[in-house]
Amino acid sequence: MSPLAAVIWILGVLAMLVRMTRQIIAGRRLCHTMLPADSELTSLVEQLSQRLGIRRRIRVLMTEQLQTPAVMGAVWPVLLLPGSMVTGLSAEQLRVVLIHELAHIRRHDYLVNLGQMLIESLLFFNPAVWWISRQLRVEREACADAVAVSSTDNPLEYASVLATCAERISLQSVPPLAQAFAEQQGTRSVLDRVRRVLSSDSAPGLRIRWTSLAGILVLSGAVLFAAEKGAQVVVEAAARLLTPEERMEVLVEARNNVPKTDETDDAPEKREIKGRVETQDGKPLPLNTNLTEFVSRRNSSSSISHTLFDNEFAHRIPNGETYLWVKAEGYAATILGPVPASKDAAAVDDLKIVLKRGTPADIRLEDEAGTPIPDASVEC
Repeated sequence: MSPLAAVIWILGVLAMLVRMTRQIIAGRRLCHTMLPADSELTSLVEQLSQRLGIRRRIRVLMTEQLQTPAVMGAVWPVLLLPGSMVTGLSAEQLRVVLIHELAHIRRHDYLVNLGQMLIESLLFFNPAVWWISRQLRVEREACADAVAVSSTDNPLEYASVLATCAERISLQSVPPLAQAFAEQQGTRSVLDRVRRVLSSDSAPGLRIRWTSLAGILVLSGAVLFAAEKGAQVVVEAAARLLTPEERMEVLVEARNNVPKTDETDDAPEKREIKGRVETQDGKPLPLNTNLTEFVSRRNSSSSISHTLFDNEFAHRIPNGETYLWVKAEGYAATILGPVPASKDAAAVDDLKIVLKRGTPADIRLEDEAGTPIPDASVEC
């Protein structure tokens, strides 16, 4: 079987390399169809690049073919910006998004990603390689998020931009080799990234891609097949040694040791959540009050945003661990959760979210001698 296995491996490697080459060519063709950004935006990118210690010149291109910013190239990096998003963000939001993308350039993530794809091409048959590679991409985005968050004093605002970009990219994919601000739907949980932005103690869920799972299932099937054949041999040998009465006793004891399955664990696919949003001072909700529902399930996660026009809300969402995040002008952002998954079709109601006035504060940490402590953090 060795010559046949070698031929299959060579064909698989060639197919993976051709796929990677086509992705590189497609990305370059996409860049050729874009227009240069205006001088003001280019100047902002140059200022942020100098701040991050990037010495290479970065091309800034505008496009309407993408829904989220992305970076391509390592020797000659190219920053791709969707025009609709640039005009729709505030100056501070645009700045942190650009810092996220420039962090990929500073860390040489394009070269790392290219190396990962070469390793995946050589070891395409190993599901563990694909799983580890995915975790590396998750951590790569977390590092870029950390650089961006360190440059702003409003992590909630950054998390809001992240969720918005994730919703945009669900409508249209980015080039596979590009480092995008929000990865494609199904490859990264936006809920994990929002949690890590808002809490330094949060860790991502270690999910397995469907390709890796398929490989594991095939390997497990082979092992189970071998075990089943071995069990047949053992049973036939035992049958020759035991009397019919002794065999019946063994079967009864084995059946009694099998745990009973609980068929009530199946939860409904969707459920309804009801509640009320109030202000602490009793005033009506401000215009454009936004309620975002982050739902985390065993194999997926999603976020759904709504504009509240009155205090009451009732929405039908996927059944899973849910966090409710309310933003209103003039009030501190408020998070309620986790609301656990529902085991039946009954609605989760009587949820109450009270918005409080945020209190601004300037905090300075010093040692006993009165010297400011650099890189200190305060949790509130």
